[in-house]
Amino acid sequence: MRVVGYRGGASGWVVEASASRCDCAGPHVSPCQLSVERWSSAPPLIGHKTLARLPWDLARISAVDHGADDALIVDGAGEVLETAVANVWIVQGRELRTPPAPTHCLPGVMRGWLLEHAAGIGLDVFETGLTAADVDGADEVWVSNAAVGVRRVGRVEDRVWRRWPVFDRLKSFAIPAPGWCPSTRDSID
Repeated sequence: MRVVGYRGGASGWVVEASASRCDCAGPHVSPCQLSVERWSSAPPLIGHKTLARLPWDLARISAVDHGADDALIVDGAGEVLETAVANVWIVQGRELRTPPAPTHCLPGVMRGWLLEHAAGIGLDVFETGLTAADVDGADEVWVSNAAVGVRRVGRVEDRVWRRWPVFDRLKSFAIPAPGWCPSTRDSID
């Protein structure tokens, strides 16, 4: 569920809520496709949850126009920031790596959960700078946010992934996100 509150003029606050269906999230959902969006630098609000999302919204619209689900955002120095709506993760061997927050990405709720719990499936977890070349050379790429949990990435530009053995180990967790609850997981195995 996503809840947004904002000033509604002199009358006080407006609160809007929306929720994702459980069948739209979870380990059974098809891998997403990312296009690369290059920005000259990280926007000033990179590490903040904000309604001033125009750069991210335009990046996602451009990605969808090019047949992708989301945009992998890379700054002028070649550093991976995040996607328009999610944090980015790469798996390389036993390492799970994500860009550092808040300088490169929003310190998301699901990101924090993975940082704390991913060692439980045998991964060494690091917050570290990532480049587009790191993504291209990764064994697996994932994205995460509180609305969908963790999702596999099947393609970034011309690079394609067809197997996600480490992601498959996440099924042993009851990830606190729609579609990841044990009853849903048991019904799809």
